[in-house]
Parts: sequence; C-alpha cells; structure tokens
Amino acid sequence: MKITLEGDGGHGGKVADMETCEETLSKKCWKQKQKHDWAFEGCRRSTDKFKK
Repeated sequence: MKITLEGDGGHGGKVADMETCEETLSKKCWKQKQKHDWAFEGCRRSTDKFKK
C-alpha cells in the first residue's frame, strides 16, 4: 500500500498524482477567473450592483 501511495523509492505514486492534479486544477481555475474577471468588475463588494 505504501508503494501505491508514495511510489517506488518514495517518488511518484498516488500522492504525486494528486499534487499534479491539484496544480493543474489550480492553473485552470485561475485562467477562467482571469478570463471572466471583467464581468464582475464593480460589483464584487455590492450585492445590489451584482443583482443588476
């Protein structure tokens, strides 16, 4: 089980897979946030402005 989690010799395995997936997801989310950031400009801190 330890080999599955940490990989052979402590390199790779499911732990490394998870880190790679997390990094990829973070980059994709940041890219989408930047892509659509303009849509929320001026209404981030005001629910009234957001409704309009």
